[in-house]
Amino acid sequence: MGDKLGKTAGNAVWLNRDKTSPFEFYQYFLRLPDNSVERYLKLFTFLSLAEVEKVMEQQKQDPGKRIAHKRLAAEVTKLVHGKEGLESAKRCTNALYHGNIQALEQMSDTELQELFQEAPYQMIKDGGVRINHQRAANPEQVLVLGQHILSNGLSLIRFGF
Repeated sequence: MGDKLGKTAGNAVWLNRDKTSPFEFYQYFLRLPDNSVERYLKLFTFLSLAEVEKVMEQQKQDPGKRIAHKRLAAEVTKLVHGKEGLESAKRCTNALYHGNIQALEQMSDTELQELFQEAPYQMIKDGGVRINHQRAANPEQVLVLGQHILSNGLSLIRFGF
């Protein structure tokens, strides 16, 4: 009847920041199928039914804006991770998906580590990453000045085979 949520659905969403960062948590709810959003707005937020109906009406008027998804993700992330967690999730989203350089510059070390902790290393292991035309073989490799970082401060990183 209903869709499963969490580990039985193929992934786990934790309330603990150490297991699911505010960014990952926010993205999980942002990416829910359209047919789940209204139900989750009713179950996981403190929005009134009238407010949920209003949000869903806005969603129907312009589905591409994903207004209901964004509201759900924001409400639930703020509830679980607080205002700071929501701001962090939005900053990471803007830096990663919206090309916002200012958001990237404002990211803390913790946010950067959380954002890239789940980065897929398989491409490196398979030889699909090159740094200055040299194949990178170690996912834990540190970029070294003079070897990976050129004298002008640049590095050419190429992905693909």
